[in-house]
Amino acid sequence: ADARRKAEADEAERRKAAAAPDKEKLLAFAAELQAIDLPQVSNAQAMGIRRRAERRIIKTACWIREQADKI
Repeated sequence: ADARRKAEADEAERRKAAAAPDKEKLLAFAAELQAIDLPQVSNAQAMGIRRRAERRIIKTACWIREQADKI
């Protein structure tokens, strides 16, 4: 039983190590999303669209980070 648990733990660690490059790519992608330079707008309607887009970008970047942490 101990040998089986150790083998399972070793396999889980191997999978985690193999996925590390993907995790780093996802974290970098989330950072790139939040670094997007949003346009400066003056129209009230355009400002609303910009604010909504910014919130969605932030929410998406946070979601990507949360999911990447599970890898």
